[in-house]
Formats: sequence, C-alpha cells, structure tokens
Amino acid sequence: MIHWFKTSFANSTEENKFPRLPSSYTVELLTIHLWELAGKPLLFSLVQGMRAVLKLLVRYAEIEVVWHRHYHPKFPIFVKVKQKHTRPFILDPANPTVNVCDTCNAWDEVALVARHSLLKPLFSGVRAEPPWLFTDDW
Repeated sequence: MIHWFKTSFANSTEENKFPRLPSSYTVELLTIHLWELAGKPLLFSLVQGMRAVLKLLVRYAEIEVVWHRHYHPKFPIFVKVKQKHTRPFILDPANPTVNVCDTCNAWDEVALVARHSLLKPLFSGVRAEPPWLFTDDW
C-alpha cells in the first residue's frame, strides 16, 4: 500500500502544495484494521488484501476505526467524534487523543485514485475470496 501511495499521486509542486495525503502510518493502521476484520489470516492473497484497502478508501467517509480493547468506549475523544460525526476516523492506538486521519485534507483525491486503481488490470475480474468476502458489500 505504501508503494501504491508513493507511485499513484503527483509529487508536491508549487501549484500543488496544499493537498495533504494520509500518512503512511494512517494507511498502515487501516490495513491492520482490515486484516483484523478478515480474521487475522497468516496466509492470504496480497491482491485480495490490497483490493480491500482500496475499496475502503473509496468509501473513506465510512471509516471509523477504534481499538476499544485498549481504551474505554466512553473515553472523551470517542464521545466527541460520535457527536461531531467526524469521518474518516482512525484513533491512534499509541495516542488515544489523535485521529490520524485529521492530517489529510485530500480524501476526495485519494478516493478517486483508489477507484481508478481498482479498474486496472491487476484487479480486473478479481472477486472477493475468503477471508475477504465482507468487502463484497462495499
């Protein structure tokens, strides 16, 4: 996924210096979350995993990732996020006061590039296979 980010977006230029893409840490946390949703498989198709991440990036406004096993659901930032309906939201498991998605202001661009990437030959005709069947609903 990191390679996809590095090769799928234009480098910052004087005219294009304001869009901020998600950090590699944000992408890593999203990838871990999807891997957990898939049941933490040790062996799986990387194409299936990448397809799952890209499909979720297309639907970025629905991203809400919190590792409640580490923090109580009534933690103030959770309540605040629920009230504001802040999306996308990925709580930093190392610092429960930070939404790692807040650093990005180009989610629409990320979704567009993810949508175009899913149309490329690598993903052409690829259907979800176990354990990634939950992505068929996306």
